[in-house]
Amino acid sequence: MTDNKNLAAQFFTATANADRNLFAEICAPDFQGTQNNGPPMTAGQLADYSTHVLQRVSNFHYDNVVCTATESGFVEEHDVCCTFADNTELRLRVCVVADVREGRIVEVREYADSRAAKKLIEALS
Repeated sequence: MTDNKNLAAQFFTATANADRNLFAEICAPDFQGTQNNGPPMTAGQLADYSTHVLQRVSNFHYDNVVCTATESGFVEEHDVCCTFADNTELRLRVCVVADVREGRIVEVREYADSRAAKKLIEALS
């Protein structure tokens, strides 16, 4: 299960840096990621999304991380933090549930308060 915790750390490093190569290394070919039960994304689409976020905000990082490895993957809670062009800051509490198979992430389900994420959603539009 420690490996699942390491996979979580790598996954969020990939997300915070839009690291397409790391996504490809740690995610299964049939990977699917969703946000608030939205449409599924492939690892490549998630990398594109991460790039889009990083182009619209600065100082993107995760804070107050609580990660638990499970037998089937990991669960992580963290604050998504960033600064918008008008210098306002976002601190959004998120919960991510992931399934791992054969040492690779096959599914990630992210849940957050969409009202609290409104400014980020608008910045990405």
